[in-house]
Parts: sequence; structure tokens; C-alpha cells
Amino acid sequence: MQMARSQFNSSTVSVPFWKNSVGLLDVIAININAVDTVWKTQVVLALSAWEQNQIAKANKNVAMNLGNMIQGTADMIGQTIEATADVQNTGVVDIVALQAANDKMIENVQKYFKAQEDGIAIREESAKKIDQMRTQFVTAVAQATGDKTLQP
Repeated sequence: MQMARSQFNSSTVSVPFWKNSVGLLDVIAININAVDTVWKTQVVLALSAWEQNQIAKANKNVAMNLGNMIQGTADMIGQTIEATADVQNTGVVDIVALQAANDKMIENVQKYFKAQEDGIAIREESAKKIDQMRTQFVTAVAQATGDKTLQP
């Protein structure tokens, strides 16, 4: 035991133990700060990707529903036209029924073009939202990285 103590107290240990600990704590603190910055960047990227995915899904649903609605309107117009043609082909044309069919066709045509206009408005709104999200993302990345050259 005496021999081990004398070896420990010899000149081989030149830096006190507490100074090595402070240096080690500094290195640990630097590494923690570096990991924290990378983690924050990854969180920002993950949240942006998730939000874009949700918007893409919503846009797909809108497009699918609009397509179904347009198809249904076109089917109704076709059925009305066929019904009107059948009545005309029989030679027995009821003017009241023909007027009702005409009114219904006009209404269906108006609905069809209204659906197209609504679709255009939805697409324009979606494009604006995507531009806003891109600007937010670029701004967040510029702030996170401190890069002042990134422009939204």
C-alpha cells in the first residue's frame, strides 16, 4: 500500500485531478450544444415535412372529390339528354316535360361550370398556401442555421 501511494505521488501525475475534470466538463458542454443544434434542425425539418404531407393529402382528397362531383354532374347531364332524346324519338313530346328537362340541363351545366370555377379557386388557394409554407420553411432554416443568404 505504501508503495502504491508513493507511485501515485510521483512526478508521473503532473496535472491535478480537478483541472482535468474541468476540461472534461467543457468538452461535454460543447458536445451537448452541438447535438442540441443538430436536434433542433432535425425537428424543424421533420415538422415541415409532416405538414407538407398533410397538405398534399388534403389536396388529393379535394381533387378526388371534385373529380367525382364533375363526373356525377356529367352523368346526370347525359341521362337528361338521353331521356329528352327518347321522348323526342317517340314523337310524343310533352312540352312541360321538355321544359323541365331543359331547365334541369341548364341547371346541371351551370353546376358543372361552377364546380370547375370552385376547383380553380381551390387550386389557387392551395398554391398560395404552399408558397406561404415554403417561405416559412426557408425562414425557419435561415434562422436555425444563422444563414442570412437564404431568401424566402
